[in-house]
Amino acid sequence: MKQVYIFQGSYVTLIQKKNTFRVEKKVGLSEIKFYYFDFNLDGKLDALVTFNPYLCDGGLALSNKEEKLLVLSKGLKYTVDDISIKIIERKYKGWFIIKGVRNTGIYGIYARGGRAPEYTANYSLNYQSKKITFKP
Repeated sequence: MKQVYIFQGSYVTLIQKKNTFRVEKKVGLSEIKFYYFDFNLDGKLDALVTFNPYLCDGGLALSNKEEKLLVLSKGLKYTVDDISIKIIERKYKGWFIIKGVRNTGIYGIYARGGRAPEYTANYSLNYQSKKITFKP
């Protein structure tokens, strides 16, 4: 008998064999982080939401796969933008991990290479100009 449950933020499968149960993790999300800042400079607070999906099958397909969603004010409504940061990041071979926001935009760690990165640097991304500055 298989049943699917949500357990501690993860999707899991509960497998029963005779009188014992085994929990098999399938997919889930890491801690969801929220950063607040006026990204589009319209006087209203916006948000950046980050999380890492994981797939517990033993592979590395989702290693260092941080998803980023911008929630931007637009008049009286808010829109969700999941593309702007990806477009900027695609110009570089590596991954960007967000650590926070400050008056000019987003900052964090950039890494390039395999599972053990060969190069890392601190970065800051000015959301308005779309320019990235690296500090090794």
